[in-house]
Amino acid sequence: MNLAISLRVSRALILVLFACLASCVAMAQGRQSGEIRGTVTDPTHAVMLGVLVSIRGTLTGEIQTATTDGSGVYDFPHVVPGGYMVSFAEDGFKTFVRQSIVLQVQTIAVNAELAMGAATETLIVVAANPDLDTETTDRNTRFSSQLVADAPTGSRNWMDLLASLPGVNPGWGEGSGG
Repeated sequence: MNLAISLRVSRALILVLFACLASCVAMAQGRQSGEIRGTVTDPTHAVMLGVLVSIRGTLTGEIQTATTDGSGVYDFPHVVPGGYMVSFAEDGFKTFVRQSIVLQVQTIAVNAELAMGAATETLIVVAANPDLDTETTDRNTRFSSQLVADAPTGSRNWMDLLASLPGVNPGWGEGSGG
């Protein structure tokens, strides 16, 4: 009888530990999406309310829409990283299209100034994302296998390359002790 109770308690404890471990793994995954947001203005730099903003995934073709609020701001908070095209449409203004937007797990601003004209006219801007992210104070560096292979480190180890970046404390060697 005592052995049966102890087995039940052991099984329950194992189940609780497994549930805790699973929840820790889920939390460690963190954010897996990016965010596209911005402000829409007219030629006088006044913010525009009710502008239809659409984002279209360049690989998937999936379209999401939003409208600007009273501050001229729109927001797509949970967007899968990838390539996007953003378009802005309002009656009495030319449709503004921004192509070649590449979203990582980050927040990027895509602002637009709509020009007066017929909605049948379209202004297309093709530009790469700027290297400077003005929306957050996050620092990031993108590594490619070619960058690691060409790096001037003796071991061609990505950890050695990471340690050479400004603001990175690798946690080993002469400067890491207390």
